[in-house]
Amino acid sequence: MKGYGIRRRVEVVVIVDLCVFLISTYIALRAVTKIYHGRYSMLHFCVLIFYAMQVLPIFVSLFGKLDKIQLYYEYMYYAMIDDSVAYIYDLFAIAGMLILSYNADKLSKYSNVSVLSNFKLGAKRQYVVAMAAICMVLPLFGIILAPHPQVYLKFSYFYMNEYSNTGVDYLYHRTIMKILTYISFAGMMVFYYLAKRNKKLYTYLVLILVTWVNGKRTLMVFMIAGILVIDFLKWDKHSRRYINRLIWKAIFFGIIIVGYYLFYNDKTGKSNFADDYLLYATYFSRMSNVKVSIYDLLNQGKMLQYPCQTLLYNLLFFIPRVLWEGKPYPYYKYFTSYVYYGVSNKVVPNMQFQVNIWSEFISNMGIFGYVAALYLVIWIVKKSEKSSNSITMLSGTVFAFLYMMYGFEHIIQITYVVWAVSSIWTFIRSKFKLVHGR
Repeated sequence: MKGYGIRRRVEVVVIVDLCVFLISTYIALRAVTKIYHGRYSMLHFCVLIFYAMQVLPIFVSLFGKLDKIQLYYEYMYYAMIDDSVAYIYDLFAIAGMLILSYNADKLSKYSNVSVLSNFKLGAKRQYVVAMAAICMVLPLFGIILAPHPQVYLKFSYFYMNEYSNTGVDYLYHRTIMKILTYISFAGMMVFYYLAKRNKKLYTYLVLILVTWVNGKRTLMVFMIAGILVIDFLKWDKHSRRYINRLIWKAIFFGIIIVGYYLFYNDKTGKSNFADDYLLYATYFSRMSNVKVSIYDLLNQGKMLQYPCQTLLYNLLFFIPRVLWEGKPYPYYKYFTSYVYYGVSNKVVPNMQFQVNIWSEFISNMGIFGYVAALYLVIWIVKKSEKSSNSITMLSGTVFAFLYMMYGFEHIIQITYVVWAVSSIWTFIRSKFKLVHGR
């Protein structure tokens, strides 16, 4: 039974794993209770995300099969079987749960999580809803104006078929259509929040359209997550029936997401080589990512060339590469190279590992990176939740949620920019009013 779960490692490691899992499960259930009774802050959701992505995988790994990981991802396998890494990861996991939970409880005493209820547009509301509805169907106009519209008659054409990377169809899809799908996503969130009637059918039809055109699993997850978040933010805390329906709706969407992941993997053949545990470890968990980062630090740190390398990219990603010759790349590129080769300068075609804030900050700054990441998540959620600006509140909390699950790219970058701009604008307005008042 080589490679299986309780892998005849030192028994103490397994015992520590189970202790961390049980204590964290209690903390997670406590957060669920807080949310259910309406006495919560958005940090309680961070607790649940951290539990799902970082702690639950500890228990699953006790029964997971490492044969495929050993065969395909050499350095990830080394990280997964290293006892020193396991001890450090357990400390990382329990500290994260305790610190996030403590700050969530503290913030829930003062926060106003219903701030979106104050978001009123008056007579402008119908025009904003109309503009959002138009933005939602921009991918449809993009299809009509495409060089060869017929390629979009096939589901997720550029992920299901062979094509030329330099062809006009692919370049159009990677530029124009990519922008239009992101605008559609933003329009969908605005429309679903502001529209009062006939919004669900239209929203779901556009969700299907965007998924058909784009095909990417992550974007579909973002759209569904956005719908659920908006439903939750509109929850009347006195309505138990509403929250019960929302829970069942989340379960239903969760089944759809898992089903689509399996369908996508089968049709594209991307993960035909993988078994169930490898798929779980690389798509639905981020434990292996953090363990790889810890393993790299314990073994001379070859993933990045210098400290804060990809954090520098995150801060200045908008600068064109032609103006910055030594501009770093996103973290996932270095991580993917390291998982395969143990170094950061190799190119792995058509392969991109999912990463998140914890693995990135640890790779960039070691233990100080972990502390900085915790502080950043708590600070952003705290500032956003207390903000009187609805856009700041929503974009800040969504940015924190997404960064705990995915790397700093695409929609997460857009969310970050929206949060930063709205925060700066709110700050300027408050200062202006202060000076004007004098």
